[in-house]
Amino acid sequence: MNFNPIANNYGTFTSNLIIEVVENGVTNTYSLPVTSEVSKGIGPQPYSLDFGQVVSTLSKTEKINLNNLHNWTIQFDDLLQLNSSPIFNIDDNIYDNILMNNPQNIEITFTPPVIGNYTDTLFIPYTIDGICQDTIMIELIGEGLPSSELTLTIPPQNINPALDRVEIPIYAQITNGNTNVPILNFDTLKVRMDKTTFYPENLSKGDIVSLSYPTPNEFELLLNIPNIQLSENSNQITSISVVPLLGERKNSLIEMSGAILSPNGVISTINYINSNVELEICEEGGERLLSNTLDIDLSFTLSNSLLQIFTSVIEAGINKIEVVDITGQILYQDEWVREFNGSNNYNFEYQTDKLTSGLYFIRFTTPHDVITKKLILTK
Repeated sequence: MNFNPIANNYGTFTSNLIIEVVENGVTNTYSLPVTSEVSKGIGPQPYSLDFGQVVSTLSKTEKINLNNLHNWTIQFDDLLQLNSSPIFNIDDNIYDNILMNNPQNIEITFTPPVIGNYTDTLFIPYTIDGICQDTIMIELIGEGLPSSELTLTIPPQNINPALDRVEIPIYAQITNGNTNVPILNFDTLKVRMDKTTFYPENLSKGDIVSLSYPTPNEFELLLNIPNIQLSENSNQITSISVVPLLGERKNSLIEMSGAILSPNGVISTINYINSNVELEICEEGGERLLSNTLDIDLSFTLSNSLLQIFTSVIEAGINKIEVVDITGQILYQDEWVREFNGSNNYNFEYQTDKLTSGLYFIRFTTPHDVITKKLILTK
């Protein structure tokens, strides 16, 4: 039995082998199924590559995976240039490569210049065992969308420092281009503000990934905000819960930057409308800032020679408590690091039974302030 496949006709072929046998003068018919497969020897995945919708002038890269389906030696020839290049652009990294057991990948980048539908065909020529030549054809499909412009806004803030907590909202709006965008994730959004005006606690949606101090007077938050549906309307995407402080200045800024969104390629332009912050301050004799800050507290008790010191601080960083005599000599010292979102309160004990009567000082040093209180010891 011979099987002669038709040229360029690939796939699995089945048939039935009919056998007639004369047995004892009676003709019996038997049927035997037969199967044969014609393969190119290379299995590309996928045969049709659909890039989906990509914002005009942005790019999306996909890969075609080539696998050797048999134990043949397959050598690739030079890929034929695409008619639509550079809209569909190929990385011809397989030229003259030999495909054995390890798969080969071809990267193709789709960059629509304007709105519209785009198609092309990638031809991949190759030779099997140095004898048989053939070509794989991969269909390329993509659609260019109008670019979308995103505007992030923090409204002006008029803050009363006497409040325990304040919510600072962040709004997002598609202000130009395509408004039909998928749900997005803000993988990164940086927010910088004066560290003597606020101290951050958490987000109403998302997480504060980190807090750093890029300048002595400012801190910068790195935010992560998932699952945001943007539209042409201005909607609040999250709010920063902060503890208001008295501050070193009446007016300051809250600045946003560095937004990175996923999936990539949906938003081409991001605008930031930052916030002016004004503290509500009213004191006799005119407007001025107070010298103390609300985020620090120091108190103590003395009973039976036991000095108990109670501290409270919300700013992350290194803190130090000291007991000092009138000559400046440090009699007791303790230092600790307040972690971001850690405990606010720290207490200490010091025995004064060996001290003589006189004037002493309790000094509390925080990342941005120093508080000193007098201790009069009589025995």
